[in-house]
Amino acid sequence: MGNGKSGDPAPFRSGLLHGFLSVVSFAGIAAFAGAAVHITGDPGEAGPSVVVSLFDADDGRPANLKNRFTSPTLLAATITEGPRNEGEPNLGVADPNTVQAAADTATAPNAQPRGIRINGKTVLPGQSLSDVEKSGSDQSANTGQIAGQITTISATPPEEETTPTNPNVRPFDNPEGKPIVALVIGGLGTSYRQSQIAIDDLPEEVTLSFVPDASSDLLRKARRQGHEILAELPMEAHSTGRTRPHQNTLTVTATKDENAYRLRATLRNKPGIYGVISYDGSKFVSSGHAVSAVASDLAQRDLAFIQHANLNRTIFETHADSLDMDYAAATVNIDSRPESGEIERALLALESTALETGAALGTGFAFPMTVDVVRDWATHLEDKGIKLAPVSAVAAARQGLIQTTQLTEPGQPAQN
Repeated sequence: MGNGKSGDPAPFRSGLLHGFLSVVSFAGIAAFAGAAVHITGDPGEAGPSVVVSLFDADDGRPANLKNRFTSPTLLAATITEGPRNEGEPNLGVADPNTVQAAADTATAPNAQPRGIRINGKTVLPGQSLSDVEKSGSDQSANTGQIAGQITTISATPPEEETTPTNPNVRPFDNPEGKPIVALVIGGLGTSYRQSQIAIDDLPEEVTLSFVPDASSDLLRKARRQGHEILAELPMEAHSTGRTRPHQNTLTVTATKDENAYRLRATLRNKPGIYGVISYDGSKFVSSGHAVSAVASDLAQRDLAFIQHANLNRTIFETHADSLDMDYAAATVNIDSRPESGEIERALLALESTALETGAALGTGFAFPMTVDVVRDWATHLEDKGIKLAPVSAVAAARQGLIQTTQLTEPGQPAQN
């Protein structure tokens, strides 16, 4: 009888066997633990719980719910609580039928149909855009139904205010002949959020200028907030550094028709602007033939030209005078260094100029620091005997169209 010799088990087979036994063992332990918890555990203690209540059962006051009605007529409607069954929770919300009836009653007597805005014009129900364009009228001024629509920007009572011929000029009244200071804060449209802050936080008398590609919604909001607004006109400079010129930049070498096309493209979708301003353009404004053509085009559109403080040696003033168009030149850029101390010193220089000459114009950009400093500075300006004014007031003062105070010599009484 031969002697048998058993061999070593195969490693792969041993691994599979041990792995299977491990899984079975852990599964059995988990099943046993789960069964024990299910049998002996308290369901109330199974995990964290959150109690949500729509109303306080012990307090009969209605819950303070957020009003979701956005229509002005619904907000004006009176919500009354109707009868309810005993024990029924009161959520502070009226029957929708009751609210609608109240809204209909509130708006029925003098209700005007609400239209939609197409290409800057209001088209009422039953009308077409061609009908409105043929009639040449914008019904929104009559109905007043478009939310936020304004027809007059006024800082003085109707019986005292001056009425400008240009509808985009902010009315300004200065019966006491106080020195005036105007500020143009530019660069709006580069950052939508910062532009919104500047529009909301800066005083209405501060004029705002918008980059060529700014959203027309921002311009409309600035007008609704009462600001006079300008479009920034890109013009050729002697040196642009690493900055790439805008595609609609007016150049000296371009033909008259080419510059006219670029001007139209820049002014497109710029509702309510009083005029234009250029941050740079030192080369363009020194060219007589180029400036003459653009100035004539602007004058035909009844648009003013405002000269930025960074723009020197321009011949635009001569052409503006010959065309009888509004023109004003800034003398100080308040935030060449956007630091609070430097901005405050620049504003003080504007005050001194206004006290000496009767009117002063400064420019700046919508930096967060600039907006904060100008907002605080404007609150104390009237205490110094100086009035904050839109840029059109400085242009009018230059032409002698409004009354300002001018000192003949330092230290002498003011002459009106």
